[in-house]
Amino acid sequence: MSTFVKKDFKAIYESKLVDVKTAVASIQDGDVVCTGGPANEPGTFLKNLTYLKELGRKNVTISHVSGQVRGEFADFYGDVDDVRGFPRKEGEYRKDFDYITDPSMKDTMTVNAVFFNRSFKKAMPKGVCRYMPYQVFVGTKPYDKGDVFVVTTTPVDEHGYVRMSCGAMGELPVMRSCKRIICEINPNYPYTFGDVAIPIEDVDMCFIGDGKMVIYPNIDVADVEKTIGQNVASLIPDGSTIQLGFGGIPNAVAYELTNKNDLGVHSEMFTENMAHLEEMGVITGKRKTINPNKMLATFAMGTQYLYDYINNNAKLELRSGEYVNDPAVIRQHDNMMSVNTCIELDLGGQICSESFGPVQYSGSGGAMNFAQGAYWSKGGKCIFALRSTAKKGEVSTIKPILTPGAVVTVPRVFINYVVTEYGIAELTNANMTERAERLIAIAHPKFRDELKAQAIEMGICAW
Repeated sequence: MSTFVKKDFKAIYESKLVDVKTAVASIQDGDVVCTGGPANEPGTFLKNLTYLKELGRKNVTISHVSGQVRGEFADFYGDVDDVRGFPRKEGEYRKDFDYITDPSMKDTMTVNAVFFNRSFKKAMPKGVCRYMPYQVFVGTKPYDKGDVFVVTTTPVDEHGYVRMSCGAMGELPVMRSCKRIICEINPNYPYTFGDVAIPIEDVDMCFIGDGKMVIYPNIDVADVEKTIGQNVASLIPDGSTIQLGFGGIPNAVAYELTNKNDLGVHSEMFTENMAHLEEMGVITGKRKTINPNKMLATFAMGTQYLYDYINNNAKLELRSGEYVNDPAVIRQHDNMMSVNTCIELDLGGQICSESFGPVQYSGSGGAMNFAQGAYWSKGGKCIFALRSTAKKGEVSTIKPILTPGAVVTVPRVFINYVVTEYGIAELTNANMTERAERLIAIAHPKFRDELKAQAIEMGICAW
């Protein structure tokens, strides 16, 4: 009589364990190496990439997000303090990976950065880094020729899986497009649910990492951002499903939602303040049109509080960006509220969220996906919120035209509301004259006369 013999997943896992240098040495000339998303990046692996130069490797391509060693401060945007509410103090920047700062690495490898930051901006003149426009929803499109997928995971569990516990933004489709899988094991990773599990039998090799988490502090809210948050919150009714970004303004919005009822979450990023709102009973998901009683996101990143919150928490599912960021899925949520920030916009409502003129600053993210989905949602609203000025009040963020070379992240046709500390401009079904008049009304007072004159000169308005 046959007997059932359970696979020894621990033995399979241990048979694949190597040291980090062996893992790095498996990268061959011409390989395209793709890494996990922002909270799943294999920091120990990336820290050792200079070993490729010692081995004489050539023409390796690395596609990833951060460019910085894991530490106490996750710096995704750089040294611009007042555009999105990211205060910086001297010494708070995390250390760049050595391959980013070493120009001699350019013959060994090139980095395709799918989300730009201070580190990658510094690396571009050295010939090591290039920006690759990317949206999570497009899935494997930029990675059709990937060779190696490297990601941070949990150790193997009793069912034979390791878990990319902090995100599923683009990990699964990218992994499927690659020929080999390398896992950096972090025993401190939380255990999460969703599209995060990898069968250990599919993994080619794994190694024990340094055990550090990406710590992203909850950004303090300035007075001007509090006012913006109040204005945005006035647009969000009870029972809405929300998407928030990160930074001072999204945090300010979250603080103003504490008196709401039965909110739901369908968001690219799951934030610390969403966890607080759920624990308060503000977020319940009861009225979500799809996936009721569940919070869906593609990744989670914050302080240790957040990682403790998501650990073994079945209320949250981290699903692939192919699903979460699909506008056709987003629009199925009645009263979908998409709240994002931007760098500048013009008098027609064109949004730039990612560049200063032609100089890349961040990335497209999911802004376009959620703008479309919220715009098409029954009762939904696409909201962009920003300070009325930048550079310590020297320039208006509402401009007659975008700065020459600026990237249009979201076209004007999908914008329902623009919010500043001076009020709310509704652009839904508004013609160009109405758009200009409403946007000028929420610009900083010292720039309004100049904007009016420019609008007249452009033939938009006739005051």
